[in-house]
Amino acid sequence: GLVDVNLQSSRISGDGFSATERGTRTAVDSNGMTTSWWGMRGSEDLGGGVRAVFELGGFLRPDTGEVGRFGTTDGLFKRAAYAGVESPYGRLTAGRHGTLYATSIYATNPFGDSFSFAPMLLNTYSTSLGAGLGIRDGRPSYIRNDSGWSTSVLLATPNMSGFTASAVVS
Repeated sequence: GLVDVNLQSSRISGDGFSATERGTRTAVDSNGMTTSWWGMRGSEDLGGGVRAVFELGGFLRPDTGEVGRFGTTDGLFKRAAYAGVESPYGRLTAGRHGTLYATSIYATNPFGDSFSFAPMLLNTYSTSLGAGLGIRDGRPSYIRNDSGWSTSVLLATPNMSGFTASAVVS
């Protein structure tokens, strides 16, 4: 897993702010640079180069101890919950998987899976950019799409000279 918790302090002043907006705010917060998560995975050798595999994982907010990312109603295993088989020919799993789009953002974005500092994630998964929608407590107030798909099947090829391919359907 990974835990991101921080202490932040900001001072707001100036004529452009109301009296209630001005002042210093100090708070303990979480999931600023990355999304906190926990999980477990395992495998069992079935013989002949075939293994049974599984993964279970969820998101958490270490500042409050709650399950989920941003006050959403994430379930206990919202990050991953799948089982399947792996062989020299590839991997086939069924359950809940991360979307391939979200996975590609995490791998190529300098801010990883930060919903606070990753523009591609903010544009795709938050409604803070839409009219009448906003940011609550400095975070997207709602996740429009989900970075994972339930009841999905994922097929991944083995590493072939540094290249892999994946397909998922839900």
